[in-house]
Amino acid sequence: MVRVPSGTQDKVSVEKEILNERWKELFLELKRYPDLVRFHYGGTIDIYDQVPNLNGKDGYPLYFPVEQSVLDNNNLIEQTEGYQ
Repeated sequence: MVRVPSGTQDKVSVEKEILNERWKELFLELKRYPDLVRFHYGGTIDIYDQVPNLNGKDGYPLYFPVEQSVLDNNNLIEQTEGYQ
């Protein structure tokens, strides 16, 4: 017997459910922020609404800056956008 899932099955709803399930399963493994960034750039969520510290800071850099020593040692590497 095949079990038919209930509820909405559009792409965004399924991805949000996956994100919530990963949060429950991996909450001690520090994977929440990378998941939020990934789903933000995938168009599933708006991270600036999901993370309280980012509320009202649209355009705030989501990635960490590249260390100055790394930039000094390799002139081909560029600083993360927002930290120039």
